[in-house]
Amino acid sequence: MYLTSDHGNLEAYGYGLPAEGAVADHRGYRARVYSTEVLRKRVKEKFPDAIEWASIGLPDDYLALIAVDRQAFLRKGEKAVCHGGISLEEVIVPLFAWSELKGGPYEPADASGF
Repeated sequence: MYLTSDHGNLEAYGYGLPAEGAVADHRGYRARVYSTEVLRKRVKEKFPDAIEWASIGLPDDYLALIAVDRQAFLRKGEKAVCHGGISLEEVIVPLFAWSELKGGPYEPADASGF
């Protein structure tokens, strides 16, 4: 028997809200997505710790700016539970495996094949 769940989340704290108007294609708490490098760099200037995510495997016009640590693109002092960022808590997908012993209870199984 196998049991899994969606990846996790974490509590993040606002360190400023970009005043970008309609230039962001996606406005998440932990990531902003822009269609041009100029737009992304303009916001990056105000958030120098943010990561300009490489578009490897993504469309050329999908340029993400990622908040670091437990920071979020929120007003300073606000907090939110965030889901889907690049922190360890947000990317690990748990997997549990059990196998039934003949005549016995379930025990953890070898999931090394995954």
